[in-house]
Amino acid sequence: MRKMMTAAMALALVGMMAGSAFAEEEKFVIGYAQRGTDAAYTINMMSQNLDYAEENFPDLEFKTTDAQNDAVKQASDVEDLMNAGVDLIMVSPLTADGLTDAVQAVMDAGIPVVTMDRMVDCDVTVKVVGDNYGMGVMAADKIAEMLDGKGAVIELCGTTGASATVDRQGGFEDTLAEKYPDLQVVDWQDCNYMAAPAAEYMEDMLQKYGPGEIQAVYAHNDQMAMAAAETILAAGRGDEGIIICGMDGEEAAFQMVKDGSMAFTIIYPVMAPEGVIAAHNILTGAEQEGEVVCESTLVDAENVDEYLGTGL
Repeated sequence: MRKMMTAAMALALVGMMAGSAFAEEEKFVIGYAQRGTDAAYTINMMSQNLDYAEENFPDLEFKTTDAQNDAVKQASDVEDLMNAGVDLIMVSPLTADGLTDAVQAVMDAGIPVVTMDRMVDCDVTVKVVGDNYGMGVMAADKIAEMLDGKGAVIELCGTTGASATVDRQGGFEDTLAEKYPDLQVVDWQDCNYMAAPAAEYMEDMLQKYGPGEIQAVYAHNDQMAMAAAETILAAGRGDEGIIICGMDGEEAAFQMVKDGSMAFTIIYPVMAPEGVIAAHNILTGAEQEGEVVCESTLVDAENVDEYLGTGL
């Protein structure tokens, strides 16, 4: 009887070890190459995807990198993750030009890639995107409605060469040209989605254009829009009724819409949990479309109360 019990215990131990080995084999390692974590949007993109995975996908592990808004570093991060033997790479590219070669190398190595927010100039396994062009159209239509289709606009653009910048500028300016010829962008500059360059540029524009010569400011994100609003107020020109709009959906921007400092913002989805869901589907062989488009929402004085407390 004792020998039988010993044998049974041995078999159970072998079974447990086999089960443990099987569980280990079922683990997938994802390399997450973030372009930067110095803004509310990119912080939330990463944290919300990782939090969702922790709660719902125990078979996923992550190796994360932060390129600190340096395209060369991000390309190197992608290559390092590939060489580390990860099963899939999730990446939010800083610029298409800077990341295309690195992503192509990953795809050539047979490792699937999920891009989020911004794109590269090569095929990837899945693109998780917002409709940046559509957001530009939405902003143009709203400003035109508020100004009866006439006026001068200052445009604060994002990062040069980033797909989001190209599309947000294209959607806005194409719509003005096609539908509102009397509403024109009179000056624009790439301000890298950052508050300080936007504030400095806005100061220049307020010196160049006198009272009544600027009717609207279209900013490619909330950080720049809020900086423009504060600069206009500090210059003593807050009573001119300049329409200021941003994008992304930061909580501080919602507050400024509420108090009238900004006219509106457009929520840009953070690609979460859509990004990690797509990655998990790929790794487990579940059905997955090659492109996932996340919807945007315009928030103005009429509906801002619905969104207060939900922003980035």
